[in-house]
Amino acid sequence: MSPVAALVLAVLRLLAQIGVTVSAPTQIGPRDPALVQVEITAPAGRDVRLVPPSFAPFRLVTANVVSGVDSGAVRRGAARSAWQTIEHRFVLAPPANAAGHYTFAPFEARVTAPGMRDALARSAAWAITVRGPPPTSGDLPAIVERASIEPSKGINFHALALPETVYVGQQVTYQVGVFLDEAVRTRLRRNPEFLPPELRGLLAYELPAGRTSLRDRVIAGKKWDVHVFQRAVFPLEAGRTDVPPAQLSYSLPLSLGFFSREESYTARSEPASIVGVAPPLAGRPSDWVGAVGVLRASSRLDTATTRVGDPLVLTLRVEGTANVKLLPRPPLSIAWGTAVPGEERVTVDSTALLVRGAKEFDWIVTPRTAGDQEVPTIRYPYFDPYRRVYDVATSTPLPVAVSPGTLAAATSDSVAPHALEIRRVDFGPVAAPVSSRALFWLIVLLAPLPAVVLVVARRPRRVRPTPPPAARLRDVARGATAADVRRVRQLFGGALAERLALRDAGADVASARAGVLTRRLRRAGVTPETATAVEAFARRLDAVSYSEARDAASATRDGRLLADEAHALLAAVDREARTRVALHTAGVARRAIVLRALLVAALGAAAATAARAAARARAETEFERGVAAYATRRYAEAALHFTTAARAEVRSPDAWANAGTAAWVVGDTVGAAVGWQRAIRLDPRAADLRVRLDLLPASQDGWIAGVPPLPLDWAALTGLAMWVAACAAGAARLAGRGRSWPIGSLGTAALLGASASALLCAQLARVHAARDLAVVRVSGPLHAEPALGSEVAGPVEATDVARVTGRRTVWARVALDGGRQGWIESDRLIWLAP
Repeated sequence: MSPVAALVLAVLRLLAQIGVTVSAPTQIGPRDPALVQVEITAPAGRDVRLVPPSFAPFRLVTANVVSGVDSGAVRRGAARSAWQTIEHRFVLAPPANAAGHYTFAPFEARVTAPGMRDALARSAAWAITVRGPPPTSGDLPAIVERASIEPSKGINFHALALPETVYVGQQVTYQVGVFLDEAVRTRLRRNPEFLPPELRGLLAYELPAGRTSLRDRVIAGKKWDVHVFQRAVFPLEAGRTDVPPAQLSYSLPLSLGFFSREESYTARSEPASIVGVAPPLAGRPSDWVGAVGVLRASSRLDTATTRVGDPLVLTLRVEGTANVKLLPRPPLSIAWGTAVPGEERVTVDSTALLVRGAKEFDWIVTPRTAGDQEVPTIRYPYFDPYRRVYDVATSTPLPVAVSPGTLAAATSDSVAPHALEIRRVDFGPVAAPVSSRALFWLIVLLAPLPAVVLVVARRPRRVRPTPPPAARLRDVARGATAADVRRVRQLFGGALAERLALRDAGADVASARAGVLTRRLRRAGVTPETATAVEAFARRLDAVSYSEARDAASATRDGRLLADEAHALLAAVDREARTRVALHTAGVARRAIVLRALLVAALGAAAATAARAAARARAETEFERGVAAYATRRYAEAALHFTTAARAEVRSPDAWANAGTAAWVVGDTVGAAVGWQRAIRLDPRAADLRVRLDLLPASQDGWIAGVPPLPLDWAALTGLAMWVAACAAGAARLAGRGRSWPIGSLGTAALLGASASALLCAQLARVHAARDLAVVRVSGPLHAEPALGSEVAGPVEATDVARVTGRRTVWARVALDGGRQGWIESDRLIWLAP
């Protein structure tokens, strides 16, 4: 190597080892000094000299140099070399009354070494923005003028929301003010920590332009440093929303010593409240979809010329002063083509005190008719909360030249959409799962019946039931059995209760209050004379039963005499009472009710059968029309026919599959995902549907989106067979024919298999029903909290399948494949359950 080449190589190596870094504040106040730090790293043993740029119009206050050698060693190639770090500190004073943005030239570092030429390294250019002077009294934030200051406190902390009453979707400015007196400002060693309140039911944006710092503001006879923080918040629904207090944490030393211990304090602001009012009904346009603000609209096309079947992108841009993130998509109808909703893009500008921005809505428009066409004017009605009137933002019509075409546009995989085959024959709806039929559950209930019968047969026989009270009373009257007076009283009361169909037991009927027994007998149809005689006899029985005790012989004789009279009275009651006639009438009435119910059920079944037949006929007609339209490449029309057929017969996998395929051809990937997902949950063994699902942008084979290739009926019938086998094994053991161990082991294994099959059936039924599943309609962020300003938990792609686990106002909590969980706007979801 020549000496010149060696010298050039050494200089290049030296330059590669030199670094110049500038650290300066991006923003300062009009009277705040700026600390600029410049750090130079270079190999040890070299002389380093810093050449600063011109700081004009700033004034250099001080300049310091701190140098040192790094104790570590850094490998450079095969050798180790020590490093030195040199730090320069410059304190600059801004010019008076010269707010603006100032850009400065780079710093230069010159490094020299013995026997070598000087090496030069430069930093990047740097800039400082000087804020304007403090606002005048007319421009002060409202919190500065309205806060109630307590001069005895060194720190005052207040919050305010203005205006307090707004329309839903209108901006409210939430202001927080920190007031520091001179004593506290001197003692503070570090900045206080501000914890903003949690805003539920509100959408919030930070307002950098609302951050204000005032020095030496005289309030209540004292000088204060005032720091104001502002947020723009938007109520999402009508009603009162309470904003909890904000929190300010700070520490103050206990004395003026440098090593003095600090004590921590916490200050809380006042709570604030915001009242949201729904926009008025008077003057509301019929096509208003909820937009609030001051808006204007414009539209554009990605191309002005196309062919029939070739999709183009129509974009509507809505911009203005509003909460643009929540602006809804307007309806769109194009007579000469089909329009499928596409992506949405949002740009928010919160640099001013009023939040503004723009939202763009895309549609995939597929022409159906050739010729000179025109995208019509798109209306976007909105409510102006400042003028309190409804207005309409309109776009200008856009001309489109549509030439005849024979081929549809190719997909992103360079496969012509029309190459996707459809199902030519509709084989009808899939039968309801066998586990939902009455016969299935009847077998489940009857399977253990033999074992139950054997268990019941082995139980000891019951004692012969005793005859009813009336028969026993008759035996006493005839002298067949002996009984005393108290026994006669008990039998008489029980016989009356049985004959009159009363809930009272035994002698309680006879010992009721005066007149009660007579009324009961009269309601049963007994004549007044007999009813009075029965109650009088019952009172006499009470008197004799509780009289002084007598010998057993007289008690038995009196009991037989009273039994004769009681038997005669019961015979009279049995003759006169109309209970049997009433029961007969009630039986006839019950039979008539049953007949009417059967008739109504028959009519309902006939009507349901007729409705199903009509729906089936309509589904077949629409399916045939869809097949004909698809064959002639009228894909948008075919998609409409297949979707109509699927909605008429929701358990038809062929209709749903074709609806998804036709939607895919016209560029509607979300419609394709919905159709194919519904079809594969009706026909989980369909291999063609699994191939189609792989075409979608989002994965469709996870724990949430995926469908196992196992029909529900297989698992249900397997579980039923195992349940019957387990019940049969149990009956065999009870009958004494299965005492050997194989019967018991097989029965236990069958019972475990039936339990596992039941769990599998429950999971498959949930997967196939898809009652809590939805397809994501628009790509966008997944939020950690139900607020647009919250932290983003991850991306969500259109055609993702989400499980909805909760709802809150306009938000839905979802779980997706890949362990993703968070909140998403409900209008970005299409439910899978038809």
